Amino acid sequence: MFALDWGTSNLRAFRLNADGTCHAQRAAAKGILAVPPGGFEAALHAIIGDWLAEVPHAPVILSGMVGSRQGWVEVPYAEAPAGIEALLAKALPKTLADGRTALFLPGVSCLRNGVPDVMRGEETQIIGALALAGLADGPICAPGTHSKWVEIDAGRIVSFATFMTGELFALLRDHSLLGRGLVRDDAGQVQAAP
Repeated sequence: MFALDWGTSNLRAFRLNADGTCHAQRAAAKGILAVPPGGFEAALHAIIGDWLAEVPHAPVILSGMVGSRQGWVEVPYAEAPAGIEALLAKALPKTLADGRTALFLPGVSCLRNGVPDVMRGEETQIIGALALAGLADGPICAPGTHSKWVEIDAGRIVSFATFMTGELFALLRDHSLLGRGLVRDDAGQVQAAP
């Protein structure tokens, strides 16, 4: 089986063994914004075409912004509370040109204190993290450009809130007086002060 976390800016592909463990992985700066209209299947083959050829009938599972209106296949959100069963119930299959099935997973929507919010991709990472850690309840922070604090109950995403933490950091780092004094490495990444 092949699993892809295909976001706005990046694509991460995982080749999974029969028991679900990761056998190999690849990443590329080939997010949905870098794929021309009608070019998703070609982009998939550019990243994992050799894997697909080696295992011709293995399914492909995709999560993230690839399932958004701007992505390959638009998948409606599962409403919170949502666990793995709700995600699978909303997943949309698509037959690829080679005859294999690609399964597009939904994001999750919630209404928290009257304010709507959505996630796409983080829900899959969270469900996986819960399974790996053997957890079913508690808060989880999903850091990123738009970080999310997620409330988990009985293995389901009950509610969440999105914060612009990463985006604000990038603005301060790159466009403020505070950012000018930060120590950076050769790639421009902020480093701890000596």
